Amino acid sequence: FGWCAWHQNYARGVRLISVQDQGSAFGDTGRFACRPCRHAYDLVPLADRP
Repeated sequence: FGWCAWHQNYARGVRLISVQDQGSAFGDTGRFACRPCRHAYDLVPLADRP
């Protein structure tokens, strides 16, 4: 359960899609997507990439 960056709401089954290093003291920020948004926008989770 987490925040989907694509439809801007909480959802089940979110997966990490991209990581951006903004150089802040808080470290990297990630963008997560839920299953419906991954399908609709043809997004591939980082863990599933070669």
